[in-house]
Amino acid sequence: MLSLLLATLLLWVASAQAIETYEKVVLQLHWKHQFEFAGYYAAEYKGYFKEEGLNVQIKELSEKGSTIEEVLSGAAQYGTSPSGLILDRMHGNHWFSWQTTLNHHHWFFSPQQNIPT
Repeated sequence: MLSLLLATLLLWVASAQAIETYEKVVLQLHWKHQFEFAGYYAAEYKGYFKEEGLNVQIKELSEKGSTIEEVLSGAAQYGTSPSGLILDRMHGNHWFSWQTTLNHHHWFFSPQQNIPT
């Protein structure tokens, strides 16, 4: 009985060590799930986020939600937004932003400034 308990404990410890831990990240979209965000879905499907140690939740915008508010409040770490994001930054919101290459009129932003690009 003791050997069975010891074997079970060793198996549990070994399996717990094999489980990889990923950083949970929320990507807040500025609209409903649709084709324009296909690059994010493809990256998730292909495992690119996991390769970088990220567990990414891609979240569509609620009817009364604001991508900017979701990110600035900390409910999401990253967000997408139309080009009006530039005006918001001019009015005092300070976050790091960069433009995507597939959608020339959308911006990706985060309140963090130390993100490797």
